[in-house]
Amino acid sequence: MKFDSLIADSFKTFGARFTLVGLLPSGLLCLFVLALIWSGAPERSPDLARVVQRATNLSPMEIAALAVSVLLLALVLQPLQLSLVRILEGYWGDSWLADKMSVAFIHLQCRRRRKLVAATQALIQADRDQKRRMATAAWLLHRNYPPEDKLLPTRLGNVLRSAEDRASQRYGLDSVVVWPRLYPLISEKLATILSDQRNALDLSARGCVMFLLAAMAGTVLLFRHGAWLTVPGSALVLAWLSYRSAIGAAVAYGESIETAFDLYRFNLLKTMHLPLPSDHETERAANRQLSDFLRQGIPVNFAYVHVANADKEPSEGETKTHSDAS
Repeated sequence: MKFDSLIADSFKTFGARFTLVGLLPSGLLCLFVLALIWSGAPERSPDLARVVQRATNLSPMEIAALAVSVLLLALVLQPLQLSLVRILEGYWGDSWLADKMSVAFIHLQCRRRRKLVAATQALIQADRDQKRRMATAAWLLHRNYPPEDKLLPTRLGNVLRSAEDRASQRYGLDSVVVWPRLYPLISEKLATILSDQRNALDLSARGCVMFLLAAMAGTVLLFRHGAWLTVPGSALVLAWLSYRSAIGAAVAYGESIETAFDLYRFNLLKTMHLPLPSDHETERAANRQLSDFLRQGIPVNFAYVHVANADKEPSEGETKTHSDAS
């Protein structure tokens, strides 16, 4: 079997998500570090001609070893993807240093949130531009920040927590607990949108971490060579841009999750054979009970509704879920 066929088969085996989120960032990081070493760093001043010469003289065995190394690195990092995102969200552990850092960064996020709150306050004689700025501030506040007592140290964490909080506050559902049960019931189209947005979020988060590691490696290998420190500096800029991209992806992802709760929360009740509420307040009260039961196992005497034709195909006009859509 040819080597390129082996790589293509591995992409098919692991899927597009692993290739995009795992292999691509890991491969770029490995190639970046190798290029610095091939250039002569840290002993000699880097020379791009050395990089080109070394790369063009790679043997098939060396190419295979490089490909396997990248694949192994991606496989090792893949289970850590959720942890990487949570670190960027601001979940830094319970150590003394992490606690002090969290307090300082939460204070910064609180100041930013309060500025947006102040900007949304109505003015007695606001002109059109002022009203536009107030509307923008209100949108940013709504999408980027949860209530002040739920703030996290980073903006990415606050964007995702804001999305969770909006769904919870609107319908009385604990979105974190309910989401794994609701997701299988949403439409195929929305599931595809959510998958693409999650991939974009994870790719940006992984890119941020990889660029930070590249900046660290570049600093170690190039600190003797003056102007070449612009290379790790550029990596830091790319890490910042990746983080900003992750925030944008998180906003879109959170809005789609909110949409899923808006459109499909009653599907969850039907699937669990629970009665549909008659009004919003009844829904919120029942959903809080359901969330307590799912989260903590608090006993609830549910009144079930069993429909005889529950297994029948949906009638015309009903939305098929992605689990039974043709």
